[in-house]
Amino acid sequence: MRHFFSSLLFLLTLHFPILHGFELPWANQKHIQGNFIQEKRLAALSRPFVTQGKYQYSPETGLVWNTLKPVDNFLLINQDGVSEKQADGSFKMLTTDANFSAMLLPVFSGDPQELAQYFKISENSKGLTLDPRDPNVSNVMQSLDLVITEQALQQIILYESNGNLTNIYLEAHTQLKEKGQ
Repeated sequence: MRHFFSSLLFLLTLHFPILHGFELPWANQKHIQGNFIQEKRLAALSRPFVTQGKYQYSPETGLVWNTLKPVDNFLLINQDGVSEKQADGSFKMLTTDANFSAMLLPVFSGDPQELAQYFKISENSKGLTLDPRDPNVSNVMQSLDLVITEQALQQIILYESNGNLTNIYLEAHTQLKEKGQ
């Protein structure tokens, strides 16, 4: 479970280009979905731990993070916190830490002003680097790099304070149609 939270924290730290007045390519997309591949590199292991799945974001629901391989796991991250879908279809709250959700959701909404509340944002050669403002977050995460293309967020690289590294590759970004369209 800690691996998942580290990965989510990494996702939260996706960079939002507010530095020089530019918008993130996905800022105007209210509903997005796609596939992800996540590689967690632990200092103690010679090979990365790889997971695959689907994600979906909407302002009304929040972020759905559905890991499909190697195990099926369904998380919902919204303003209330993080909850996990149980075998009976109900949801169990894993954390009610609103700060965690508040940090993660702006990455997917593309709201650079909201993200700047939690991170010092700087440009790098492939996108943005996010450095946490909160010392408690710095104990877990050193920084996040967001690799951005003209159309979308392509990759999130999470540098953990303990030396571990997580790469999240986001693929097949599509905008969901609004209800009634």
